[in-house]
Amino acid sequence: MKASILPIALLFAGSAISSGAIACTTYPPMREVPASDLVRNADLVAIVHVEKIVPMSAVEEAELQRLMTDPPLNTPIRLPGPSARFSAIRILKGKLPEASLLRSGPTSCDVVLTEGSDYVLFARSPDIPGGQIVPLYGTFPLGADPQAKAKLAEVESILNPPNPTRP
Repeated sequence: MKASILPIALLFAGSAISSGAIACTTYPPMREVPASDLVRNADLVAIVHVEKIVPMSAVEEAELQRLMTDPPLNTPIRLPGPSARFSAIRILKGKLPEASLLRSGPTSCDVVLTEGSDYVLFARSPDIPGGQIVPLYGTFPLGADPQAKAKLAEVESILNPPNPTRP
């Protein structure tokens, strides 16, 4: 997202939080990222289970409120959010850094993780060793939903294309 548009997007996201809305609203609207782009841009693709959500500290909460009410102009920012302890069910691409936490988003426009749920995670490697793994937009819950299972199958086929048979 361009830095000049970020404050507008944050204001829309903030109003979605305060109104209790679930859907993300940004201008311009966020588009679904094709699975091939997610796989190509991610350093890590994995199926993970969220064990425990770790709430933000009072300092992080205050910083989030400050950024939501008075966002800096023309400056890229990353909103603070809760963390999640997780376990890897299966690594599809890359390597999980040791002792890392997942970042759960503070707004409905972020990847918001739920305790006890499984996700297909797309992420870049943390900026610093032991830093939080920030899920990319496109990370999705893997429940009983047939669409989620179909999306996982698409991701797996991109990562493991079938071997052509020779005549």
